[in-house]
Amino acid sequence: MYPDGSWRPMEAQDSVLLRNVQKSEPILGPDQGYEPDRNLAEQQNFLVRQAQDLKTMILEEDKKVQNEFRNATNTQFKANEMRNNAEANKDLIPPDRILELNEEYENAVADLKMVNQKQKAIRKLSIEAVDLTTDPEKIKKNKIDQLKSKYNLFLTNYEHAAVPVAINAKTYHSTSSKSSTSGKPSGENAVYTTMPAATTSKASKGDLNNTPPANRPRPYISAPFDCRISIDTIDLASQRRQIQVTPSLIFTHTDADLRPYFKDRELITCKGSLVKIGPYFYLTIEFQIGSSHSQNNFGALQKDSLLRFKMLNGEYVSLYNVKFDRGHIDPYTGNTVFSGQYALGKEEIKKLSAGELDKIRVLWATGYEDYDVYYVDFFKNQLSCLEEAEQ
Repeated sequence: MYPDGSWRPMEAQDSVLLRNVQKSEPILGPDQGYEPDRNLAEQQNFLVRQAQDLKTMILEEDKKVQNEFRNATNTQFKANEMRNNAEANKDLIPPDRILELNEEYENAVADLKMVNQKQKAIRKLSIEAVDLTTDPEKIKKNKIDQLKSKYNLFLTNYEHAAVPVAINAKTYHSTSSKSSTSGKPSGENAVYTTMPAATTSKASKGDLNNTPPANRPRPYISAPFDCRISIDTIDLASQRRQIQVTPSLIFTHTDADLRPYFKDRELITCKGSLVKIGPYFYLTIEFQIGSSHSQNNFGALQKDSLLRFKMLNGEYVSLYNVKFDRGHIDPYTGNTVFSGQYALGKEEIKKLSAGELDKIRVLWATGYEDYDVYYVDFFKNQLSCLEEAEQ
């Protein structure tokens, strides 16, 4: 076979290598099913692109479902708190309002159950999509088609307002202008994706990926820090000096819907302190939730769960919990208390000591939540206090 596509039969003067190749691997013409190696490579690259595009759609859907789960969890928690407070103040609240709050709570529980099932379903598809694209050379068309079918079934069950996007034999392209009127998939390999509005909607108020306006008001004004050391001893396990700063406030939070019921109290009070054991730094955080039902709504602080700080300069610092805590009820206050411990490296300390805090994201077992931080120089104060104690 010549580069221009022409070919000739083997001749006697041809090399032994060529004769052996032609005997073991006969050269076929286009009409006999011949496909050059580069065509095979192009076909595989096309399958890889298909798999990657399908994975992207599934992972985007996964993110949307996780946000739905977080919102459903918060809604159920608020409905439960409002119902419990109404029951505790029956004399002040009309019976009709109590019945209404009970109905809202039952609806919130049902919604959370449905979203929980949806979350489990999309998570399985996400795992399959990632596994499918792990080894590009092993991607097969039948595996892609199987995953498409599963994704179609998921969207049929949970995304009734989905807009179809056709996947033809070569590329993925949107056909919403045609298919949105019929509400049916276009073509044999059609799959569904969510409506564009769902992906372009405004982020939630507490979204850590949103940069706040430069003129954002801050009620907190830096004040002198009362540096106190709660522990200064030798750690028995490591035989190293252990120093811990007395916990100080990081933020408080109460949803606007719950404010009438909490009055001068806060739903969440977060305190933290820095600990140094030898050369190692740790952040110990305690979340006090003003409810005895919080374990059902927040779940737990799982091991390796995320704690992310957004700085006012736009940088992010991510820490990970080193221990599991399902929370406990404080016998004196009745609050639920969750505790987490997070290791700090040199890079994290450098960033946290150089700027002020803006927001904090906490990953609970039931979903993540974002909170505004008003004690923006928490880390600066705690680190300075540790340095003074070491001298």
